Amino acid sequence: MNPATILVVDDDPRVRTSIRDSLQSRGFAVREAGCCESGLAAFRGERPDVVLVEHRLPDGDGVQLIQQLRTTDPDVPCIVL
Repeated sequence: MNPATILVVDDDPRVRTSIRDSLQSRGFAVREAGCCESGLAAFRGERPDVVLVEHRLPDGDGVQLIQQLRTTDPDVPCIVL
């Protein structure tokens, strides 16, 4: 069985690293993005099981990103950090 994939979208690389390390140590596969644009591209490239997204991103709002993600997959679980 493949591990669940989690997409972390946060503009602070230290935060992404911390979250990634914590999740990977628990057996999850983690993908990272630093802005809305790259988060949307990462999501479309490999549909993650869960998305963790910062509320304020340099190129937009995390809630708006979630709305865009849900046009592709209306059931994807999203958590705003």
